[in-house]
Amino acid sequence: MNPLFSKNFSIIEKRWPEIAKAISAAAPLPGVELVEGFPAKTLSVAGINLSSCYDRVKEAELQSWAIPYFAKSAWVYGAGTGELPNAMLKKVAIKEVNVVLFNPALFKASIEYLDHSEWLSDNRIKLSLAQQHTKIHGPFAVSPSCLKLASQESVRLRDLIILELETPFLNEQVVNNEKYLKQIKENQTLVNDDRDVVELFKQFSGKTVYIASAGPSLSEHYTTLKNRDEDSSVIIAVDAALKPLAMEGIIPEITISVDGSEFIYSFFDIDLEPFNDKALVYFPIVEPSVLKLWPGRRYAAYSNSPIYKESIQKTSRGKLFSS
Repeated sequence: MNPLFSKNFSIIEKRWPEIAKAISAAAPLPGVELVEGFPAKTLSVAGINLSSCYDRVKEAELQSWAIPYFAKSAWVYGAGTGELPNAMLKKVAIKEVNVVLFNPALFKASIEYLDHSEWLSDNRIKLSLAQQHTKIHGPFAVSPSCLKLASQESVRLRDLIILELETPFLNEQVVNNEKYLKQIKENQTLVNDDRDVVELFKQFSGKTVYIASAGPSLSEHYTTLKNRDEDSSVIIAVDAALKPLAMEGIIPEITISVDGSEFIYSFFDIDLEPFNDKALVYFPIVEPSVLKLWPGRRYAAYSNSPIYKESIQKTSRGKLFSS
C-alpha cells in the first residue's frame, strides 16, 4: 500500500468495513494513469478522465448546482476524484451527503492516486455501493465518468439514473415531433374502437409469463418456449421479436408495439394468419398502417409521456410503463 492509499483506506475501513472489504477484493483496473492536464491533473481509467483536467473544483461546483441551495440532504452518484462530495459538504444547509460507488475497483484506483481523506472523514458523509440500491434518491448530482465505468453489479442503478437524466430531453423531442402527433391523431378512431389494455391486467393470474425481447440471446431460449405448457403459461413479446419467434413456430399470446418509427413495419412483415386470435397491445403513436395489419384483437394503452395528454382527455385507456 502506498501512503496515500493507506491514509484513505484506513478511514473507509474504520467507518465502512463492508465497503473496505469490497475495495480490498477488487482486482486492479487496467489503463489507470494520472494525467497532467493544464493547469490541473486528473485520473484517467481506460482512456476516460474522472474529472476535468482544467479545474476539477469549479467543475464540481457547477455539478452541485443540481442540488437546491437549502437542501438538508443530497445524493452523489459516483465519487469521481472527490471534488463532487466536497462541493456538497460546502452547501449551507447540508446535513447528510450520501455517496454511492459504482465500481469498488474504480474507487480503489482513485484513492491510490488522490487524497479523499477530507470528505471521507466528514461525519455527514454516508458511503454505499450501487448494488445496495434499487431506486434513485434525490436530490442528486452525478459523476458521468463513474456511470461510464460502472461495474456489472451496478448497471441497474446506472441505467435508472441515465433514464432519469435523459427523460426530459426525450419527452421534449417526442412531444414536438409533428410526425408522431399526426400518427396519434390518425389513430384516434382505432383507440376509440379497440379494447382497453386494462382488460389484460389480471387475465393471466397464476400463469407463468415469458417475456421475449429482441436481444441476441433470444435464440438461446427457443427450445424452452417451444416446450412450455401452453395451458399454464403465456408469452408476451416485443414487436421486434415477432419475426424470429414466428420463424421458429412460436406464436406469442401478446405482442407489444410502442414505437412511432416507420421502421417497425418490417417487424410485421410476416404471415400474420397464426395471430388471428392473439392480442396486440399498442400506444397510439404507432404507425396506423401497422395497426391495421393486425388480424387479431387490439388493445390500446398510454404511457406517461406528455404526448398523449390530448388523447387521454378524449379516450380513457390504461397506462403502461415504458422507457
